[in-house]
Amino acid sequence: MSILFLFWAFLGQAILGIIVTGLNKLGLAAIWLDYVPTVIVSVLYFVGFMKLEKVNPQFAKGKPAAIGAAVLAIIQIFLPGQANVLPLPWWLTIVSLLVIIADLFIIYTVCKGIGEIAEAQNLPDFKKISYQRWIIYVCNQILALAVLAISAFVSSTSEGSLVMLAGLLGVIYVVFGLLVYILMATFIWKAHKLLDIK
Repeated sequence: MSILFLFWAFLGQAILGIIVTGLNKLGLAAIWLDYVPTVIVSVLYFVGFMKLEKVNPQFAKGKPAAIGAAVLAIIQIFLPGQANVLPLPWWLTIVSLLVIIADLFIIYTVCKGIGEIAEAQNLPDFKKISYQRWIIYVCNQILALAVLAISAFVSSTSEGSLVMLAGLLGVIYVVFGLLVYILMATFIWKAHKLLDIK
């Protein structure tokens, strides 16, 4: 079923992200490898949107964001100075912000499209769940923006409290992000089982 492309994209984003981060922490992979999962996942989203636009035109609106996210990730691969140093270079901060915006639009398309299909199939409770998942995802991205904003200004010479705040927000973002990924993946899987999508 075409909606499974969205499920595998979401699941892949989480799993590939964990694997690549682990390899980087162990020093077994280059920093640029961090952006490869985004390229792969964006392609899966694009294919899913392309197949689902026949079911609901809302999904067609997500295709430009999926292409944009893939292009931005490829740009990040080739940008210089990607070492894990703080503060982040201004251009890397801007590109990261654009990736977050593209990602938000992709997930909005997923939730809105599934919600509209649920409404058309007389499943108002599932439509409500799609809206709730969107709100939760927005909260997760707001947290990501907070981490990005602090990282743009924190340096090795910053006061201890600012560094601690950045670290604490980073930990909260990882834990909350994992919960959000589980909620979103189960939501899309349930849509696959519940909705009549040919």
